[in-house]
Amino acid sequence: FLYFTISENTVSPFDTDNIECKLLDDDTCQYLHTKLYREISNVIENYSNFTDVAVNIRDANKVSFYFGKGDSAPKLTQTLLVASASKWVSATICMLLVQEGKMSLNEPANKYLDYWTRDTSDNRHSVTLKQLLSFTSGFVSRRNPCMFDLAASRKIQLCAENIYRSYDETGLILEPGKEFYYSNNHLEIAAAMAEVATGKSWLELYESMIRLPLGLSVESGFSGAGGVAGSLNISMIDYSAFISKIFLFDEGQSEPFLSSTFFNLMNSDNTQAPGVTINPNGTFKSLIWNQWPSWHYGLGNWIECPDQYPDFSKDCSNFAVKGVHSCIGALGFYPRVDFRPRKGLSKKGYYLIISPSLENSLGLAAMPVSLELANQIWPIVDKYFPVELSEIE
Repeated sequence: FLYFTISENTVSPFDTDNIECKLLDDDTCQYLHTKLYREISNVIENYSNFTDVAVNIRDANKVSFYFGKGDSAPKLTQTLLVASASKWVSATICMLLVQEGKMSLNEPANKYLDYWTRDTSDNRHSVTLKQLLSFTSGFVSRRNPCMFDLAASRKIQLCAENIYRSYDETGLILEPGKEFYYSNNHLEIAAAMAEVATGKSWLELYESMIRLPLGLSVESGFSGAGGVAGSLNISMIDYSAFISKIFLFDEGQSEPFLSSTFFNLMNSDNTQAPGVTINPNGTFKSLIWNQWPSWHYGLGNWIECPDQYPDFSKDCSNFAVKGVHSCIGALGFYPRVDFRPRKGLSKKGYYLIISPSLENSLGLAAMPVSLELANQIWPIVDKYFPVELSEIE
């Protein structure tokens, strides 16, 4: 099954064969024979590493594609655990608070958390919100004493303090801001700071900053196990709304939720050498698959680095803001946004979401499988809608 959704009286830029659209309702048209959709759906259908998977593609003009393979392929409205794809949402909550002036990226954790040291001989004293969101805070261990706390109401304050206390004897080995290390610990501490800064629980912050303003379903939300970095339950259509309205300035919005200033801050490369090194033990290359690409990191999102310049950039730092960003989860849920303007599509970019069914029983192995499938789909899109490099600053 595949479909487009388009604005009224708009010709779909995906209709490469100029086939007449049959209007199914006010917003939806169905095309079954375009070259683009034949190619993408054939790739998904013939991809043998997933028996059940769904793919959603969309741009800022509400032109959408959905294809589900297998009886257990997630439906657009089906709520599911997205694991580390939660990180993008959690970091965005913090950035919206910064935009509102309730927090500052450069403020230290000890401004909000009264147990946090102010002793300058302890490297923890200078840890800032920005370092936590960029995973360069120095909390290099993946130890998280409360990772599997199943309480419906997550004890974020206790969890953050437990993480902090686990370094009482050793302190931080690395100076904050100097080394990237992928870990849920960073965001758990950032969430504790946000709760203190606002006087609201994390669940209340999600409700008031994300769910209600974006019009997401009541079923979406954080569940407990995995913390703010890994416990979000959300549907593809709701995650699509998050991406579209926060990052692509969706058609029909009077103003962006995230201003260009904070959008740029969130997407800028925070792992550039020589100022910051990437710890080889703290990337997917060591954690998941030794062939994983060497990506960089913004604030709560990966900056992907295609191999061939000028497809993206020479060193993964050029064009970071207008490049390719993602936030893949342990179960293979893979939202990936390409902000580069393309001929025939929205100048603001478009995105792809891959959502495997748990029926595939792949566990962590679903991550490289989702990456492989995405990398088979994107060249097809590139062929029909080439990047307009002249418009990338």
